[in-house]
Amino acid sequence: MTPAPQRPLIGKTPVAKTPIDRKSELQAPRQDPHPTTPPVSRESPKERIRERLRGLQSTSEGALQTLRELWEVEAELIPELILELENPAPTQVFELKILIPDKERFAKKNVGLDAKGQVFVYEIPGMGALAYDDLATGPARGNGVKVIVKRFQSSAPFTVGEVLRAALLNRFRSSNYPPADHRSNLMGWWQQYYEQVRQSL
Repeated sequence: MTPAPQRPLIGKTPVAKTPIDRKSELQAPRQDPHPTTPPVSRESPKERIRERLRGLQSTSEGALQTLRELWEVEAELIPELILELENPAPTQVFELKILIPDKERFAKKNVGLDAKGQVFVYEIPGMGALAYDDLATGPARGNGVKVIVKRFQSSAPFTVGEVLRAALLNRFRSSNYPPADHRSNLMGWWQQYYEQVRQSL
């Protein structure tokens, strides 16, 4: 006797089952609950300073990037940077921006006579005998003043020491200047300035 054919269930369509690959599930990558932290740089302060000095002497773009980094330089590197403040090596920097918190310390000083009867220079604390081709100023927060000094491309660029002085003035941001003359004793002036503000850096 021939068996009766099976009838499909009304309203349902038979669906073929796809076998589950349990092996691939077991091999799926998992997120590490304890990600590895980046290794801490073991370079000495002197090596990190040399790296920044190379940046100032590389290209105009590299020098500008390094200069901006120096405005926020780590406090632990400042003593080593101070030792480079008279470094005469040329950089690729032709413009310096300097913040002077107390505009009263940014003085116009008569240094002699010219064809019109007088010659003035601007006193920027801590910059020493700085030569420049152009200078512009603008107001800053509180009683401060922003100073921009430039050297034209036809002139020599600023030196490593000059760039570092400007950068550290922006880093310290303090008008607690030493009474000593920074023109005649630049390194002594900066060592004293650092000691006066180091607790706030």
